[in-house]
Amino acid sequence: MTAATYTLSDTRTLLHRNLLHALRYPAMSLSSLLMPLVFLLLFNYAFGKTLGAGIGGSYIDYLAPGLLIMTATSSMVSTAVAVCTDMTEGIVDRLRSMSISRFALLAGHALGNVLQTLLGMGILLGLAVAIGFRPHADVLEWLAAIGLAALTAWALTWVAMAMGLSAKAPEGASNLPMPIILLPFLSSAFVPAASMSPGLRQFAEYQPFTPITETLRGLLLGTHIGGTWILAVAWCAGLAWGAAGVVRGADAAGACAGAAGFGAVASAACPLTHAGPRRATARPVPWEAPRPAAAAPAPEPAKTPAAVTPTSASTMTTVALAAAAHRPLAQRECRILPSRKRMKENLIPCD
Repeated sequence: MTAATYTLSDTRTLLHRNLLHALRYPAMSLSSLLMPLVFLLLFNYAFGKTLGAGIGGSYIDYLAPGLLIMTATSSMVSTAVAVCTDMTEGIVDRLRSMSISRFALLAGHALGNVLQTLLGMGILLGLAVAIGFRPHADVLEWLAAIGLAALTAWALTWVAMAMGLSAKAPEGASNLPMPIILLPFLSSAFVPAASMSPGLRQFAEYQPFTPITETLRGLLLGTHIGGTWILAVAWCAGLAWGAAGVVRGADAAGACAGAAGFGAVASAACPLTHAGPRRATARPVPWEAPRPAAAAPAPEPAKTPAAVTPTSASTMTTVALAAAAHRPLAQRECRILPSRKRMKENLIPCD
């Protein structure tokens, strides 16, 4: 098997792990999904008559595409927290010691979040259709709209992972995506940019979510999109590339994180480094300096625990700790880690 085959296999394994985490701990995913649904109902029924007075046509047709983009931004919180949690709880250190592709960890996070985001967009679109949204796209426009939605989710996912790598704790990681989550409110997602005040209008026209929203709206409604799709794709590519540079500079998930956003380009521009005998054909990464081999520590003579008297509880605890220090490393880790269930979730073998 080639290095690329092992990379795909490792990515599939870690993607399965992230999807299992989303199923077992659904609170974060549900909160990211519920916010766009609440905004859809709120703006359509509470503010729709007022905001849609100067738009013409049905306000739900104008509102739904913008909220589809907001679904992608709201999912950034769960991604940033998940990446930061993996970094702070030691799973990345364990994976580095295994025979596993370094690119696979972040690729698993990225693919898992994109799948969850597309699922959330589908649920939001179904609710929008139920309350009056009527798209007029043909087959090609539907495919283009799905591709743009997936590209937006992919780019924002890598931005969220860069934030998760930069955060010191999961609590801080949950707050970093907040400015990006608020950006759609200052775009053409809810009202046209031309109706805003002069300073805010210029800001709305030149921020990334306005061309993305306008392109998606034009594709779904079957209207003319002009050259806005070029700006939308350029913004997505720029966000993904910039986040890839941050991830590569952090060097937290290993070698090939720098090729984050561009799929097949990763294999050509970023040769993977693997550990273990099955990865003997892999090459070292150019930007990763070789590490000097650590000298093996001198073996220490085994120590026999002192005799235990049944009358002293503190003595019994001391002897138990001394005996545990001389167990094999795997046995000690099985007792140090919180539970076998947690080890199974993190794919850490115990026995």
